[in-house]
Amino acid sequence: DITQDEVSSVQNATIWVITVIATASVISGLNAGIRILSTIAFMLGMVLLFLVFVMDDTKYLLNLQVQEVGYYLQHSIFQLNFWTDAFGQIREGGGRAVDGAAAAAWWMDAWMIFYQAWWVSWSAFVGLFVARISRGRTVSEVIIYSLVAPVAYCIIWFSIWGGVGLRQARQGRELEALGGTLFNDTEHFLVPGSTNCYDVPQETLSQDGTVVFENHLLGVTPVCQFDSSQSNTAAFNVLYSFSFPDSFDTGFGPTLSVLFIISLAIYFATSSDSGSLIVDHLASNGRKNHHWIQRLFWAV
Repeated sequence: DITQDEVSSVQNATIWVITVIATASVISGLNAGIRILSTIAFMLGMVLLFLVFVMDDTKYLLNLQVQEVGYYLQHSIFQLNFWTDAFGQIREGGGRAVDGAAAAAWWMDAWMIFYQAWWVSWSAFVGLFVARISRGRTVSEVIIYSLVAPVAYCIIWFSIWGGVGLRQARQGRELEALGGTLFNDTEHFLVPGSTNCYDVPQETLSQDGTVVFENHLLGVTPVCQFDSSQSNTAAFNVLYSFSFPDSFDTGFGPTLSVLFIISLAIYFATSSDSGSLIVDHLASNGRKNHHWIQRLFWAV
């Protein structure tokens, strides 16, 4: 275990490294550093997405993507835009739910105000950046590449990553229940030293001649249930589950985790350099030609 001071030192070093990368990127300009970093980040993300997609249950993930398109159209496009949580906002004495399961009466108003303020504050910033990088494009190209394509990519991305996480969490619950049924011990399959990760049997389990567990994804182990107190490890739990061909310690997990961290750092850098570019653009009253020191100032 590392101390809190060591954690803070690592975090500070990470912030400085990302800042240096973002600063170098924004100084080099839109068509050099920013473009190159964005391309690298996207390609690394696609590599990770493809590997997770083919190494887990591909058929299930394809089914989930189709289902999520319908869910998005039904809930995000239509239902969410008209949702007011009318029953949840009823106060005591006015017909509020008696089972205690209703949402807090204040939550909907507070959430809507925050959510709207968040997007209003970002709309001008993002709009300027999209306009800046879309110079020379047609209106239809801007709509396709800044609206349609990102929505489609987000559905694919969250369906695969979220779908794998959900499937493995459900399998973890299944193994917990199976341990109690077969061995009278819900922790029978629990990874030593863990509280929420379970070793997946690599062979078929039977009870009284009846198959009670059949593994269709050999080598994908361990799987972890969700733990809100360790939410920052959820993505790494998924990556380390791809332990084939050898074992949990020598599988693909460490390599995938390194790619994941590098990709995440570059994505942070691209967010920072695009923000610095727009702030610099605003401070220059829209002028494109100005001293690089000004870009350095806003990046740092």
